[in-house]
Amino acid sequence: MSTSPTDPTGVLTDEVVLVDELGEPMGTMGKLAAHEAPGHWHAAFSAMLVDPAGRILLQRRATTKYHFGGRWTNSCCSHPAAGEPLAAAVRRRVPDELGLDVSDRPVRLAGAFFYTAHDPGSGLQEREYDRVVVVSDVDPALVRPVPGEVDEIAWTTMAQARRRCEDPDSVTPWFPTVLDLLAVHPDLHLA
Repeated sequence: MSTSPTDPTGVLTDEVVLVDELGEPMGTMGKLAAHEAPGHWHAAFSAMLVDPAGRILLQRRATTKYHFGGRWTNSCCSHPAAGEPLAAAVRRRVPDELGLDVSDRPVRLAGAFFYTAHDPGSGLQEREYDRVVVVSDVDPALVRPVPGEVDEIAWTTMAQARRRCEDPDSVTPWFPTVLDLLAVHPDLHLA
């Protein structure tokens, strides 16, 4: 479990928010219990950081992550706490994974989707309502991946990110859909 400066006990990250078929909150459950097969629908977010040139930041999840470790994905993935606004959750978790304070950056919703995925390595099951957000104008020099959370980062174009998806075992199951949602927003000016 990771902690953040705003949550030194890690309590916020111990539970996930259960959701109904519309993505509306309906209680909480322990994070690991929610991911045990068959899994329980819960709220999540996938943040994509974008630099001034329009490149997107990808991370390779730490191999020690409890599920889908060692796979490439969007900049930051996590779960909001009960009652926590989406932007606040993003601003809480980005420093935990990327060592970057984004408290002064706008967080823009790009879309949302439901998905399920089984991780054969851990046996855990994802059943998430994933909201995709964009944090723009990030200075690449300020990103400091946090060991135990992130093994590697890469600033890429959308085309380069899509090429990574040609090997589905090297990316997280949700990552191609995140890219699809970003692609329908030409106003993001992604490279």
